[in-house]
Amino acid sequence: SVFTVCVNYLQKKLSLSNCLAVFRLGLVLSVPRLAIAARDFIADRFETVAAEEEFLQLAPHELLALIGGDTLNVEKEEVVFESVMKWVRSDKAKRAKSLGEAFDCIRFRLLPEKYFREKVENDDVIKADPELLKKLQVIKDAFGGKLPEKKPKEKKEGEVNGTEEEED
Repeated sequence: SVFTVCVNYLQKKLSLSNCLAVFRLGLVLSVPRLAIAARDFIADRFETVAAEEEFLQLAPHELLALIGGDTLNVEKEEVVFESVMKWVRSDKAKRAKSLGEAFDCIRFRLLPEKYFREKVENDDVIKADPELLKKLQVIKDAFGGKLPEKKPKEKKEGEVNGTEEEED
């Protein structure tokens, strides 16, 4: 079909200048093959693409789709953190609330501890959000070798060791 030919053409013509637009188009038109091809293209060139002005126009779900994938290829995780913070600051009033989800995509344990202390912990946007401060504490504990504590599951009535107990 004409549609398939167009999708194939766009995939073949992916470039630094059009990859974000093609990625967004793939999402809007619900064409996973196109969105995934563009996402993988971006993931291999993330640092360059994130420096583009168009990167700041991404919607929250688009940003999360890019930074949350295992295919993201960066030499330093600092690039991801700084890109996210630049994206947030470009429209702080609307985007600060998306920072919690973005935090879950950033691999903080790959950041040097000094960078984490100086840049992440001291960031004004982060310090202003109590939920992010809780996440920071878990990360700081992990740097110190402390594992997060599991919250005990509430037992249901009639439950023993996580399984339902049958009544006679």
